[in-house]
Amino acid sequence: MLALVILAARLLGPCDASDADPLRTVCPYLEALQELDHGRMAQRWAPDVVTVGAEGERGTVDLPAAREMRAFERKMRTRWVYTVDSVRADSVFVTLLEANDFYDLLGVGTRTQGAVYVVTGGRIAEMRTRSVSHPQGEFGAVYRQFKHWLLDTAQVRDAVMVEGDGLRFTAASAGPMREWLERWRRRASARPASSP
Repeated sequence: MLALVILAARLLGPCDASDADPLRTVCPYLEALQELDHGRMAQRWAPDVVTVGAEGERGTVDLPAAREMRAFERKMRTRWVYTVDSVRADSVFVTLLEANDFYDLLGVGTRTQGAVYVVTGGRIAEMRTRSVSHPQGEFGAVYRQFKHWLLDTAQVRDAVMVEGDGLRFTAASAGPMREWLERWRRRASARPASSP
């Protein structure tokens, strides 16, 4: 699956923008995302950048957590590909593909995400997620199953991997999490198929 995402990235053309175009802000941001470069991404955010999830939940960017997520993604061999779908006034509509070992080991496959980046004063002021999908399952349900299995069945309480009732996504947690994900996949593969 990673090979398909890398091939798609090579087929996409450059991101051209005029001086007043919000693409001048968004395209360098997306290029930094492809390189998992948190510092360059953060330079494109407004100080009070807002996130809006697919269900309408609003939040802010937690800079240390975002930096750690890029490090986690690097360890999980993450590849990002983007396509600019349209530009409307100050908003850039984008389709993102995200492939990595984490999604593959969960069994859901490459994530497709619709996003909108709203630019004000040359910075990204708002990042909206419009849609999220995986070809082989609903991520939220599968992730919750994995997390509950890990916390309850496997009795994992490793501070590197677990924080409260959630999992940590850091460079340090990536190795142990990969091992648990591989056990999860072996367990899922060993289960007999359910009868109709």
